[in-house]
Amino acid sequence: LQGFVGEGNRIAMEKKDSYHHKDLKNALVREATRRLDADPDADLSLRGMARDLGVSAMAPYAHFSNKHELLEAVALLGHEIMLKQVKTVAMERSGLEDKLFAFGKTYLIYHREHPGLFHLMFEQPRRPDGSPVRLAAEKLVTVASEAILEETELPDEAAVFQLIDLMVATVHGIALFSHRSLLRSLDNSGADPLDLVRLAAEGIAARVRELTV
Repeated sequence: LQGFVGEGNRIAMEKKDSYHHKDLKNALVREATRRLDADPDADLSLRGMARDLGVSAMAPYAHFSNKHELLEAVALLGHEIMLKQVKTVAMERSGLEDKLFAFGKTYLIYHREHPGLFHLMFEQPRRPDGSPVRLAAEKLVTVASEAILEETELPDEAAVFQLIDLMVATVHGIALFSHRSLLRSLDNSGADPLDLVRLAAEGIAARVRELTV
């Protein structure tokens, strides 16, 4: 009888794992994303998440050979989420300054809402050329750049890309430094980081106008 009960438990566990395996890969990515959004320093061990998802400790390894592979899948999902938001802004016809501000605002708010994902996407060592996450990041830049180019009349695309790089670097710095309360102008005036994004957009748009005269 004891052997029969043990066999029954084994079959039940196999059925449980089989059920979860149908969507375990996505479940792991979603759970890791949720944990990072709640705490950028969250523990993302495969065994720990397997326990919380109610599957065997080895089940996640059918989809990810190690933690790094899971984190790359999470970063890829983060880029997919952000790309949808960037495409929405790209479709709006709003003029150069407002377009720059809208992209900057999207970037800043994404950082506020997904600090862990943001860190995983943009603050890791350079990924190899051709890696899925790197290609996703390049797609983000391409969509935004093409939308900004449509709002300018500059014949020199190199100059436009230089200004785009300046905007991206500026907004990235605003996101990181405001999150760490390192921007004195905000502490002293009570302004919002978006005010700085607007100033950056105004300055770059003004420079573009100078170059087109």
